[in-house]
Amino acid sequence: MTDSHGLIYHANRAAAVLCGLSQDALIHKPLIVFIVEADRPTFQARLAAPGEAQDWEITLLRRDKTRLTVAISVAVRQNAQGEALTLLWLLRDITPRKQMEDQLQAAHDHLERQVATRTAELTVANAELQQALDHYHQAEAHIRYQAALIDQVSDAMYVQDGQGRVEFWGLGAERLYGWTAAEALGQSTDNLFQEDWDVLRLRGSPSQPEPDFWQGELNQKTQAGQSITVLSRRTSIQGDTGQPPSLLVMNTDITHLKLLEAQLYRTQRIESLGILASGLAHDLNNALTPVLTAADLLLLPTSALPESVSHLVRLIKSGGTRSVALIQQLMLFAQGTPMQRLPLWLRHPLLAVAELLRPTLPRGVEIVVHIPPDWPHRVLANPTQLQQVFMNLCLNACDAMPQGGTLTLAVADDWLDETSTQAYLGARPGRYGVVTVADTGMGIEPSLVDQIFDPFFTTKPPGQGTGLGLSTVFSLVKQHGGFLRVESQVGQGTTFWVYLPILDTLASTLERPQSIPTHQASKLSPHPPTPSP
Repeated sequence: MTDSHGLIYHANRAAAVLCGLSQDALIHKPLIVFIVEADRPTFQARLAAPGEAQDWEITLLRRDKTRLTVAISVAVRQNAQGEALTLLWLLRDITPRKQMEDQLQAAHDHLERQVATRTAELTVANAELQQALDHYHQAEAHIRYQAALIDQVSDAMYVQDGQGRVEFWGLGAERLYGWTAAEALGQSTDNLFQEDWDVLRLRGSPSQPEPDFWQGELNQKTQAGQSITVLSRRTSIQGDTGQPPSLLVMNTDITHLKLLEAQLYRTQRIESLGILASGLAHDLNNALTPVLTAADLLLLPTSALPESVSHLVRLIKSGGTRSVALIQQLMLFAQGTPMQRLPLWLRHPLLAVAELLRPTLPRGVEIVVHIPPDWPHRVLANPTQLQQVFMNLCLNACDAMPQGGTLTLAVADDWLDETSTQAYLGARPGRYGVVTVADTGMGIEPSLVDQIFDPFFTTKPPGQGTGLGLSTVFSLVKQHGGFLRVESQVGQGTTFWVYLPILDTLASTLERPQSIPTHQASKLSPHPPTPSP
């Protein structure tokens, strides 16, 4: 903490570690002295108008002359006249992240140089092969010699005519695709590989090779039906006068490289989520401790609070306790420890979320609950995680109705057979509990529906959403053996269906349901009613 002139009068232990001094040594020192010279003008500008400052990055110069890159933000505490009394500075060390970004950039640059070198080498090979094909009619022995050289290249090489029929098939192509030269010669590459002809037409079709050279990535099939990704270089080769040009193709299998790239990105996302979860859990725990302590004190018999106030305090304590459980979940997520799952009546966490939401709903938002008190089905789940799923969906629904609307919560059961499960990745035939969360809000653009479950993707304005809510919902539902379905229309609203496998029921789960519950509105039904057999 500093005064309005940037003079430190309080610092925690983490700040002392960042600056390389003791906490006492930081007191009465200007914060600016720990900032490198180049960043001081920016700091002074932010200090002059702290209320307008956004998060930014600076470089700290520690006592031992080492430098740290930190993310810095400031909060202002004002007096009654609106004058700044105290500035609360939050500094977070991001030096490892910066170093990782530099390393990744260096690796990327190195890969670019390798690709450029490889492309140059392959272009030279193409030129050599072009020269060999020009003398094909003069010396068959010479062609065989050139073909033997080409077969030493690990890439798949072949030549096709203007109609796409294979004229030459190298050993590299045989190794990559599985067809021998006898099987491939005369065959259409479209039939062999099932290539992305639309991509080729956009960048110069082999049948109309303009320009004379094309390079790009293609998805193909091998003889065994395996899908592969290749880096393809295609060069037009002029034949005899009056004959259409042939096409020399050199394909490099980059399937493994693409898989490694996807794994790298996925690993980075998981690591980032773990770091974020750990930091959020720590901060939220510090914030909730005084809330729960105050609630316990207010509920003591000596407080003598009116019943209406005591009810609100109990709600505060209940919400705080549930938040502490969510914090523990975040910590377990960051540490990679699974949560315990128990047989659970599916209606209970949904009712708990509805009860918690009622007193806090935005103005103009009405909640409608269709949950029969005797609904008999249970699921194997963690109650805290299920409440987190339903709460995230409900909060998103409320945010989608700034002008008011109706939030509908419903529960029903549904049977999915082999045909129905084909539409949902990872779904198995059987009976499912289906929780419906529907709103009458703004809706989602059709082009964005497929992206809403991506980590850090959000349709909310900057600063109003982390983009982790729906990705967390998707992950938790999948971990419980379920799946999600969503439908949305712009201006009419959005409906989410959460499918969870039913653990047991009072009726046999081997019998297909004969009717749809009458309490469920038709627009909320996950499937149209099935006639009785």
